[in-house]
Amino acid sequence: MPETFTDCLIHAAAVLADADTLICDGAICLHGEAIAAVGPWKDVRRRHPSLPSYSVGQCLMTPGLVNIHTHLELGYLRGKIPGPASFPDWVCRLFALAPPPEELPQVIVQSVQSGVKECLQCGTTAVGDITRHPAWARTALSRSALRGVSFGEITAMGKARQHLPQRITAAEAPAEMAAGRLTVGLSPHAPYSVEGPALQAIVRHAASAGQPLAMHVAELPYEADFLRNFSGPLGRDWALRRVIDVLDEHIPVFADGPIRWADRWGLFNTASPVILAHVNYVTADDLHLLAGRPNITVVMCPRTRHYFGHDSVAPHPCLQMLASGIRVCIATDSLASSPDLNLLAEATAAHRAFPSLSFTTLFRMITHWPADALNLRAGCLLPGRLADVAVYPLQQIPQSPEDAAAELIVRQPAVQAVMIGSRVVSGKLEA
Repeated sequence: MPETFTDCLIHAAAVLADADTLICDGAICLHGEAIAAVGPWKDVRRRHPSLPSYSVGQCLMTPGLVNIHTHLELGYLRGKIPGPASFPDWVCRLFALAPPPEELPQVIVQSVQSGVKECLQCGTTAVGDITRHPAWARTALSRSALRGVSFGEITAMGKARQHLPQRITAAEAPAEMAAGRLTVGLSPHAPYSVEGPALQAIVRHAASAGQPLAMHVAELPYEADFLRNFSGPLGRDWALRRVIDVLDEHIPVFADGPIRWADRWGLFNTASPVILAHVNYVTADDLHLLAGRPNITVVMCPRTRHYFGHDSVAPHPCLQMLASGIRVCIATDSLASSPDLNLLAEATAAHRAFPSLSFTTLFRMITHWPADALNLRAGCLLPGRLADVAVYPLQQIPQSPEDAAAELIVRQPAVQAVMIGSRVVSGKLEA
């Protein structure tokens, strides 16, 4: 079989085109890097009689998975910070385990390359990747097969505020390497590392440049303490805070919590796509503020939540969010807090935590919802969408979309092949 499939038909025992559409004995028609048609095999064959055809046999074809929030460059930390770890201690360990400067570029590149390979082996075809080192991480990612957005992370607070323009420039560069499958976004890090006026400036810059935004918000129960008066575990007495001496009297304080703080400084008042990572601790008023904003997406990382002990405090508010019309996606976070980059394993963990969530909803949370949030033409096997495809062996033919999604999430079958833009990038497509 060829490595690149264009202007051809691919037949499978079943095609889960999206969370609502299962086609048994189905096929997709590929034209260029996109899907031209999808439907029952006999219908697609009859409409395109002259095109060559291939079969993957007793397999389920699905859209490639989309990991909307990960930090591929932290892959070198896999298993090095055993949990449970308090978040402030974890960050201190993160800094302590950082490679020496002369080794850092090679470590970052190797971590991203390894992460890309693992993503592909798990059926992931697109990522929303956060990087503190875009010159190295983005180079490695842009040379890979993965599609997605590379978010350059920015910190800017107190005595370091004068560096904000240079940090925005660094977070965007090297933009020339982001052509094709990769685009650039900005990631103001968190309420305890980016002061309000800096967040406002980053949001305005992203809006003018047409860039998406990603930010860690309401991840921790003590963000509100820090915003109120620089107290709590992230405040003046944090060991790392004493080493990185940036706090000063000119940082604006805020008394109403991180969600309203982010709103005060404009994060929710932009047309740019906004990805909010974690959002573990919110009030009903916070949810009301987030509801009805189609550009906002919340990301839940189930196994990272467990690693940091959030599950023992309260369940993630994803059910209330979904009921309020807030789009929620599932992601892996980094290998510094999660055992692997397997999105199906994350969906399984979410199913255990929230058994009332249907398998088709969980499937949406790792396919077309994150694709839409990242403004990617992926996440569905429908006409006009990009031909980003994962192929999984089947034990039996599913009878409904719910059955097919359950087959993936409960059994977590090893992916047989992965295609991005009509090109096989992992495994083999033949039956």
